[in-house]
Amino acid sequence: MISIVTPLYNKGDRFAETLQSALQQTFEEFELLVVNDGSTDGGEQIAKRCNDPRVRVIDQPNAGVAAARNTGIAAARFPLIAFLDADDLWDPDYLACQMSLVQEFPEASVFGCAYRRISRSIHVPKPVFPVPEGFRGLLTEPWGPKGCTMLWTSALVVKKDALETVGLFDRRIAYGEDLDLWFRLLLQYKAAFQNKVLASYIHDAAQKTADVTARIFTRYYPCYIDKFADARRDNAAFRRYYDRGCLERLFPYYASHRQDNDTDRVLAQIDLDEHPASFRFRFRFPRIYCYYCRCIALGRAVLKRLTH
Repeated sequence: MISIVTPLYNKGDRFAETLQSALQQTFEEFELLVVNDGSTDGGEQIAKRCNDPRVRVIDQPNAGVAAARNTGIAAARFPLIAFLDADDLWDPDYLACQMSLVQEFPEASVFGCAYRRISRSIHVPKPVFPVPEGFRGLLTEPWGPKGCTMLWTSALVVKKDALETVGLFDRRIAYGEDLDLWFRLLLQYKAAFQNKVLASYIHDAAQKTADVTARIFTRYYPCYIDKFADARRDNAAFRRYYDRGCLERLFPYYASHRQDNDTDRVLAQIDLDEHPASFRFRFRFPRIYCYYCRCIALGRAVLKRLTH
């Protein structure tokens, strides 16, 4: 048996399709917990009108996606938790394939699969998974290139006791709250993965490509680097992986001259010499690096116009 947790906030235009993709699973032994996080578009009524007894709707005031997922986890009746965001989709055999992975690798607590990206408005690149085609097994190097980022929320099943042990989603974090939790899980538990596409990530260009410099840094996971102090000290591979992600997310604030005590505090804990020269260059000479990037972008635009 498995509990599906779906946070819902103003996704009524797409939620009906998501709901159907869950209810049409070939594996039918599940409950679906729809956590209505204060929606104002009536999307929760789609679930409330559903005649399927496996569907439960939990209403709460708007508190963000991390809090909504935590509410669903706390209310879950079964030992396995699957996450399905309200605008993403599962193939009909998604749960069946994930459950077979659970049975095959009982020593693991995290179970992932490959997925596709879909956009109705822009081209999105095909995800690249750093495992062979048809791979099915334990992840032995989660801190290698793209190792942890191959795990995506709507293509993941996690044992509930593991979630409770590492502390669920951090409600302080609005951007990267999922990565923050995957880091904590993979530092303590094994993960199994199957390189089979079973889910669809619906890319909403209007909502998911917002300018990073408009985001409050204290709502971003790099701001909480201190919570991983022990793991960064004791696990060099994790430190390099985590710190590189922090650097990538920190730089837009430097490029837009929005440095503050928090960004300075995070950068002070990262050894730039452990990372490629491009990182050292961009942080030591941010204006020159930005000028270089603008020149490259302009050159590509001119070349594209000339070749068309």
